Amino acid sequence: MDHTVRERLKDVKCPTLLVTAEEDKICCPRTAEEAAKTLPNGHFRKIPKCGHAPQIEKPWLINHLVVDFLSSLNPTAHPSWTKLILAKPTRVSPK
Repeated sequence: MDHTVRERLKDVKCPTLLVTAEEDKICCPRTAEEAAKTLPNGHFRKIPKCGHAPQIEKPWLINHLVVDFLSSLNPTAHPSWTKLILAKPTRVSPK
């Protein structure tokens, strides 16, 4: 519980998506939001009506957010629903 990397977040230069859940009782959503503000290119999203495991509780939303974020030229934590619906992972053909 004493380990923290908060002071190193300012060194992360790449676009970073930080997702938290509104009803998380383990990791404080407010703390996550504050941490995201220290990222030079941080993007923050709080998922409503969701607990500690948004990747399990809302997998469609999380997967589409990540795909959109990683494939966008101008990533954002709040893409339009149309953009989310159309977000599809790139297929890499085996060599």
